[in-house]
Amino acid sequence: MFGPLRSSEFIFLMRADYLRRPLADFTEEIEAEFNSSDLEEFQRTPASELTRVHSSVGRYIRDRWIQREDSPLLTDLHEAGLRWPDADALSRFLTAAFWYYLNSAPFDAREHLRSYGLHLDPEVEAEANRADPLKIKARFDAVYAPVGGMILPEDALSERRAGEIVEQGWTILYQFGSADGVEFMDVYDMHRMTSDSHWRIFATGAVEHLPAFREAMPYPRGASEEEVRRLEQEQEEHNASVRELIERKWSKQMHRALKACEQKLRELAEHGPGDEP
Repeated sequence: MFGPLRSSEFIFLMRADYLRRPLADFTEEIEAEFNSSDLEEFQRTPASELTRVHSSVGRYIRDRWIQREDSPLLTDLHEAGLRWPDADALSRFLTAAFWYYLNSAPFDAREHLRSYGLHLDPEVEAEANRADPLKIKARFDAVYAPVGGMILPEDALSERRAGEIVEQGWTILYQFGSADGVEFMDVYDMHRMTSDSHWRIFATGAVEHLPAFREAMPYPRGASEEEVRRLEQEQEEHNASVRELIERKWSKQMHRALKACEQKLRELAEHGPGDEP
């Protein structure tokens, strides 16, 4: 699981944010149209082989969602600024979006737009690329307010102050920086009910996913012992590098967050879970 929840809203917090809502609606609705075995088979398809399934999943998307005269998806995508050369190009793009959604993986819309020959309305893209620090807070709040009522403090943004939030079982660390003249805020979150996530929110609204700890991964069906060992080794090496990164980048905030957790545990011990301290 990637992010605070297996959420299309989170997965499609991408560089082309204006497409987020139509893609989120599409992937959530089309998931309900497939049976579990077909979904599992499609989900396990390697990303490099998505073109192979266009004759099945892609054709279904084209016939059911694109070639309908009254398709609300086409209206929503066009109003969001998306332009496509033909139905096949759009269905390939949507097939990829659906695969990334099912695998709870971040979807870089711009990269896939280029791959499938789609483009964006120039005025829409210009507005999306406009830097505004308030977009950082909007992105943060859109992800964490629904899952725990947590929002980025306004003074943290105005003062560009690093901090941590320890609420509702979440530990969320954040700090500010800049790259190529564009401000950003890095976020690392942890919760025992989901995987860690580590991401960067730019003042343009763009989001970049950064390395985070990986939990046990599902092995491909029929994987050999050698392949399983290779995957386990890759995960161990990945987590070792992430551990080193966290110690270098987040150690002070981790220490403060741990103290905050200890304080909350003491308050619970003194007052009980149903009492206000």
